Amino acid sequence: MRKLLQLCILFCLTLSLSACGFALRQPANFAPALQTMYINTSTPYDPFVQTLQRALIANNIDVVNDPKKATSSLNLLSIQEVNNMSANGGITISGFYTAYLIVQFSLTDTKGNILIAPNTLQQSQNFTSNATQVLSGNLTAAQLASQMDQTIAQMIVDQLAKVQQ
Repeated sequence: MRKLLQLCILFCLTLSLSACGFALRQPANFAPALQTMYINTSTPYDPFVQTLQRALIANNIDVVNDPKKATSSLNLLSIQEVNNMSANGGITISGFYTAYLIVQFSLTDTKGNILIAPNTLQQSQNFTSNATQVLSGNLTAAQLASQMDQTIAQMIVDQLAKVQQ
């Protein structure tokens, strides 16, 4: 009886997940010219670059360290992280923070042909903090930066998937 109940619960959960449109993300299909990619950047250890590299690998793109072994080059022209704060006075100083991540990139093949012209992607996040929340505010800022890295990396992967051979 207990096993039947477990099966019913499992069936209901599966049915509810499929009804809401949940599906595991499938790797995108990329043009053959994008199967082996070199990331051309002056900051290879930047957290965004590392996140982008993981996103490409998760989508079955082989990321190489030698541009001669690549079939395409993802050129990260600019990575800007900007944090703005406006403070309100009073007994406790509270701050309204806006964090921006702005990435400019292009994509070329081995012959130098432009597959994606220079393009700029931007993501922003807001949060508030006060003098008593300094540590949690720093943690929040780091989490938001990581989310923005992942979002922009996925936006680049989505644009790569649209490149036709």
